[in-house]
Amino acid sequence: MNIHSFNIPLLQLLSHLTEEQLLATTRESLLKLLTGFEKETAINQVKISLENWNNNNVPGIPREAVSLKDITLIYAAQKQSVQTFIQYYTTE
Repeated sequence: MNIHSFNIPLLQLLSHLTEEQLLATTRESLLKLLTGFEKETAINQVKISLENWNNNNVPGIPREAVSLKDITLIYAAQKQSVQTFIQYYTTE
């Protein structure tokens, strides 16, 4: 899976990052999401992320730069990542 295959417009703001840096950022985000699932805090983490965005507190990404398309595609990418890799972490 490649994050670029989702054609997320917001990624243009991150074009200054190397592929390695972008992958590290993506891993960190997914780790937070998966840890949230494990600790049953995922919904609260999403709420905090939305509050940070709403209050323009996301470093390097102005609130106005994020569109509904970005949010939808980011969650689609996260869902696909979870579905792809969950088999390596659980037998349930």
